[in-house]
Amino acid sequence: MPTLGLVYVTSDETLKSQPETLARFLRGAFQGIEYARQHPDEAIQITMKYAGPSADPGNQRFMLDSELADSVSDVTRQGGLGWQTLAQWQTMADMLTKFNALSPVDVSQAFSNKILEMLK
Repeated sequence: MPTLGLVYVTSDETLKSQPETLARFLRGAFQGIEYARQHPDEAIQITMKYAGPSADPGNQRFMLDSELADSVSDVTRQGGLGWQTLAQWQTMADMLTKFNALSPVDVSQAFSNKILEMLK
């Protein structure tokens, strides 16, 4: 199943009226991601404080390593961390539609790189 990994969601209204707030949020999130990339052991220690007593540190490390690896692709190498394309969204929507998990939708209306463009 093609997925987009971690996706941040906002409303059209917030995207239009508070782009600077969203840009600050993404800058902070991306700084946290880069910090975790450079300090994975510390990131896992912090995660374990909040993951609950049944959380497995090995599983948490596996998830972190997987997410960090998946955050880098040809698309993000070209556009930057978080960059997404119409083709990625369309592939995911087509698969969900095929299995009746989604009705056909205009995916061009489902995402925007507007805030990511502001970060460049």
